[in-house]
Amino acid sequence: MVGIGQPLNETMSGVHGGVAGREDDDQGVALRLRRVGLAAAVGIAALVVVGLGDAKPAADHLDESRLDNITDTALELFHAAYDTDLTKDDVYFYVYGILHCSDYRRTYAADLKKLLPRIPLVDDPRPFIEAGKELSELHLGYESADPYPLDGLDTRPTGDPYDFFAVQKMAFAKKRNPETKKLEADRSTVIYTSNITLSGIPEDTYRYMLGSRSAIEWIIDRYQVKTDKTSGNVNDPNDWSKGVGDPRYIIDLLARIVTVSLRTMQIVDGLPTLAIRDDQASAVAVAST
Repeated sequence: MVGIGQPLNETMSGVHGGVAGREDDDQGVALRLRRVGLAAAVGIAALVVVGLGDAKPAADHLDESRLDNITDTALELFHAAYDTDLTKDDVYFYVYGILHCSDYRRTYAADLKKLLPRIPLVDDPRPFIEAGKELSELHLGYESADPYPLDGLDTRPTGDPYDFFAVQKMAFAKKRNPETKKLEADRSTVIYTSNITLSGIPEDTYRYMLGSRSAIEWIIDRYQVKTDKTSGNVNDPNDWSKGVGDPRYIIDLLARIVTVSLRTMQIVDGLPTLAIRDDQASAVAVAST
């Protein structure tokens, strides 16, 4: 049993795949809204927030082709436990805040690797609602986050900017360990191309994990030119840069993810200790009547 409280798939419909804390790379998805018959997409967060193109999950974005993934039962449970001013958006943000809580993830780490989490009721939901809201907005808007001022980010292109910023395979620079005398990865520095080296990545950036890897390492791995051995098809992320009309898209994305990672952990570190209410069962009983 993962924790106590409401099972995630009873709080939110449309939950599938992995869960926060899993050690696989393709994370589970929790949609605030979903289209009828539309498969869920994957994204950047540990438990991905996807608004299906909408940065705001408010009720006025619903239409006949969309279903609300916060169940009525879950909302009734929160009304019974707290107050009737809470909305389905608040429930969603609360779940998102809880799932990012370090205390929660440490306590139930073993079970979170294999089971859907249960969402407990805490003494004061507001800090988790507020944190979940800020986290969801941050993760949904990662492409508009300010790029972190890495050294080398202001390199000016020569010739065709799409060719100049085209990435083949990013890699960490190497540094020699003074004790072992062996070369090891220098995570403060990424060799972006033969012309561009980005340095000054704070170590705290790597605390924000997507499964078993940090968000930065996920970007480095995914944004490289790959050829499928079976089909021979080439997956070239630089095509996306051309598609959005921005030759700097990938290099700026890397810097934006540094910003997102640091801010994510600032929000997570600001969450209170997980103070779980003793009357979980009574709240569920009231909501069921």
